[in-house]
Formats: sequence, structure tokens, C-alpha cells
Amino acid sequence: WSGATWEDIWPAAGEQATYEVITFGSATTDLVAYVDYTPVEWKGGNFSRFIVGTPEPGNDGMIVYFDNSVPWNPTCKGIEGFSITNTSGPAIQEWFDDPIGIDLNQPAGTQFNVTATVHSNFGKEESSFESLYSFTYVGYEESIGIPVGTLADLMYINVGITQTFSKDEPDFEVDFYLSKDEFFVGMTNAPAFVELWLKTGWAMAGK
Repeated sequence: WSGATWEDIWPAAGEQATYEVITFGSATTDLVAYVDYTPVEWKGGNFSRFIVGTPEPGNDGMIVYFDNSVPWNPTCKGIEGFSITNTSGPAIQEWFDDPIGIDLNQPAGTQFNVTATVHSNFGKEESSFESLYSFTYVGYEESIGIPVGTLADLMYINVGITQTFSKDEPDFEVDFYLSKDEFFVGMTNAPAFVELWLKTGWAMAGK
């Protein structure tokens, strides 16, 4: 990914951005996001957090628990999603036994599969199941028009997620995009939202 450095991709502490999200209730709303690099304990480990919105009961929000300490190989432990319609706790929690790593230093066209045990809690009972994640590194020169404007030279990764292994096609697919200048640009089929797209770029809070 020409011109990209691991340290510069990540927002600085104190920076914020706004994302336009489509909720599972089909509402479109703007949510402020930031990255908290201070490790917190969650599901048996200590992780930094990418926080979108207000991750509290009765609000729309999402927390992604991650570790970015190894350059170009971030790992994700899981997510918590919150909804204005759920006032008793998270609307959803999903996490892995072992964090899933995403090698971001692969040539365009690279494909690989990861099988993982997923634990899920929709505010009722916890369930566990095996999922197959099929990663395709589509390219590093993607250009898309999103609420913040048209961005170019994006890293574009497609992930097919299969929970019914007898099927030939994934149960659903996730597209996500990263920018050298604006970090996480957005994704489809996000765990807590139908879609999530950058609307205002990363800057220090209050500026």
C-alpha cells in the first residue's frame, strides 16, 4: 500500500470523526467515533477500543475490541452493539475464543480462510457456533463516493461469512475500506449497523 505507514493510519488520541450509519431499524443517523488506546479488560483479555456513538443502553453505538500492537496485523476480539430500542444492556455481543488477526500486508488478489468459534449474545442466551471467514484482498486503489466525499487509494477487503458449511455460497458478505489518511472509511453489514460510512474526517475534538 504505497505511501502508507502503520502509525499514521491510526487516529491520534483525542481525535474524533463522524460516521453516517444505517441502523437495523432502518434509521439513518450520525454518530461520533474515537479510538481509546487504553487497554480495558473484556472477555478474558485486555484490548483497545474503536467506539462509535454512545455505547450505553438506550443509545445507538458500537465498540470494537482490538489490539494493534503488531504493525499491519491487528487482531479483533469482538464487538458490542447498542440500540435505542434496547434499554437493558447491549443489543448484541459477539466475540471469538481467540482474537482473529487480519494481515493487512497482502498483495491484491490474495485470498485465505479462517475458521473460528463465535460466541453471540443478543441480550438473552449465549450461543456458540463455528463460522468460516473467507478474506479477499480486492485491491489498494479503490475509489468510492461516501458522505465525506470521494476517496481514492483505499484498501478494499471483502469477507464472506459462512455459518452453514454445507452451502456453496457465504451466508452474507462484508465489504470494508481503509484509508491512508482517514483510517476506517466504512463497511457494509457491520455487526451493529447495516452500513457505516465516514461523514466528517478525523480531527482533534473541538476543531
